[in-house]
Amino acid sequence: MRSKLYPSRYSIQAILLVTILALGAAGRQEERSTALNQLTTTAEQDYLLGELARVQPPERLRELADYGQRQLELGGGFYGMMPDQLADPDSIPVPSDSEGRLEAALCLARQRKVNLEALKQLNPDYPLSFGGQSLTVFLDRIPTARPAVDESPPRICLHLDTSALNGFFTALSDGEISAEEANALAALPSNQAMLQHRRELGYVPEPLPDSESLAAMISMAGSTDPLDRLWCWINSQNAFAYADLIQNAGGYRRFLSDLESHGDSLSDAALQRITQFSPPDIEFETTFAFTVGWAIRGWATPDMAGLNVEQVKDDWHYLLGTLIEETYHRLQLELFPTATGVPATGFSALVAIETGDDRYDRLYEIVTYTVAEGVANLVRGSFANVNLAEQAGAGAELMARFVNQVLEKGDLASADALINEGLKGNGPLYGLGWKLAGVIAERDGNQAIGEYQQQGPVFFFLHGAKVSRESGEPLLSPEVVTAVNNLADHLAR
Repeated sequence: MRSKLYPSRYSIQAILLVTILALGAAGRQEERSTALNQLTTTAEQDYLLGELARVQPPERLRELADYGQRQLELGGGFYGMMPDQLADPDSIPVPSDSEGRLEAALCLARQRKVNLEALKQLNPDYPLSFGGQSLTVFLDRIPTARPAVDESPPRICLHLDTSALNGFFTALSDGEISAEEANALAALPSNQAMLQHRRELGYVPEPLPDSESLAAMISMAGSTDPLDRLWCWINSQNAFAYADLIQNAGGYRRFLSDLESHGDSLSDAALQRITQFSPPDIEFETTFAFTVGWAIRGWATPDMAGLNVEQVKDDWHYLLGTLIEETYHRLQLELFPTATGVPATGFSALVAIETGDDRYDRLYEIVTYTVAEGVANLVRGSFANVNLAEQAGAGAELMARFVNQVLEKGDLASADALINEGLKGNGPLYGLGWKLAGVIAERDGNQAIGEYQQQGPVFFFLHGAKVSRESGEPLLSPEVVTAVNNLADHLAR
């Protein structure tokens, strides 16, 4: 009889197998813990593991695989510009026990790392957090530029609208944003104007967000559902970028407090630039709104201008520049004449004309964009892009190509591509327009910039070309000047 004090060979093998498996599981768990420590802080781990423990039943976590498609259908998709978000449900671990929660946390942390790297490639200037500089310190450091004594400042009023951001955090103060609160936020005039601008751009792919879908994404960001909260944790651009407000709530509250205390001084600094380049007798009142909106920074509509503030946070230098530029764009809708004599309802109406010749209609469009963007960046001053001067030559070359392709060869199909090339990413047409406006301001004074725009973009363009030619440094080829002169003749008929 075999003694019970000594296990059989098979029992020893079983014990060894169990021990090896246990050691292997412990080793894998330690590896996951180490990997998670490299990707997250202790506070982030506590948040992740706490939310994962709330997912009931645990298998529900795999529903995150549907979020990307839902977000796309709401108008907040990434259109291939950023990677898919956990699109394969089988790749999402089920957090049914401590080991599963650790594995799921590591999966989410890795996805966030992928998203951060993709965002850096897509928009290297996107700030992931607030820098911490106060508005008062910034305002103390910028030079004060006031109109010359012989210039009468126009009667221009600028109001700052923070209702979209203040409303979000007020609604969130009890820990959740209800559907009713989200609908009210989406219906705010500032959010409606932001949505209108996005719809009218023409190049943002459908589906485009509307009031209902914006409210759904605001609700997602202000939700207590652990899946919604984890979705907003892995990517600041999720929920139409309202996830950024959740990730940086403290920074946004300080930002809003700064604007509450010193917003008037910020408006004054913007108006000091704008009034220098405006006709002395113009009366103008507008609003600049701070909103949220994935992938777009500044915007302007007939009702107001604005900035999706998550794109810049407390970069006051960029923010003031955008405040100047977009407010001036709003003023240009009043300055530029239209065929009907009624101010344009938007830039799409501003650039449209019917000369009876489609080639000259498109030439008017590219000339108008060049003047409008160039002047607004001249007004932006030291807050404008530093490479505008370098782009002027490329802008003149692009304009020559446009005249050759569209006017001389009649290739209307190439017009959109050439215009987009000139405008995309503050492209070379910005530099050309900036240079044309600059030579006018240097010779005729800043106030002439506003007055000449009242005579139309074609007059302004040709006057800038004439001034540069008379100075001995012509900006445009004779062919381009001739084409735009012919356009002026079409408009005079």
